[in-house]
Amino acid sequence: MSDLQRTALVMWGAMTMGVGLFAGVAAFLAAQHDWRPPPGSDQILLVFGALLLAVTAVAFFFPLRSLKGGQAEALALRRTIVGSALAEGACFMGLVGVLVVYDPRLLGATAVPFLLLLSRMPSDSRWQSIADGGEPPSVPS
Repeated sequence: MSDLQRTALVMWGAMTMGVGLFAGVAAFLAAQHDWRPPPGSDQILLVFGALLLAVTAVAFFFPLRSLKGGQAEALALRRTIVGSALAEGACFMGLVGVLVVYDPRLLGATAVPFLLLLSRMPSDSRWQSIADGGEPPSVPS
């Protein structure tokens, strides 16, 4: 494992751990309200859901389309950091929505960008695939 891959793994791990801890806090606080959304929160839930979907789509496709060129390992590092950060942002947006409307459906929807964040782990096979100039495994071209 190279130094750049180790750096990417530490950064990815910190982002993943931060989202996991905040998800626990959000679920705990929302459970204190018995998961009862306030009146009129359906519109807020719809807005958060649409934003969550849009940011998750950007987190999935942006690192592949915009970050090209440069040294192989530097490219792999950039794609890992940017992709993970965008997925992390989508997770936090969904979790803040949980704290606003106390709706467990939004917590479930936050699982999608969290799974995307988990898929960004700079494993040896993923790292080598990006460094070789190809697309990471399991990502559409």
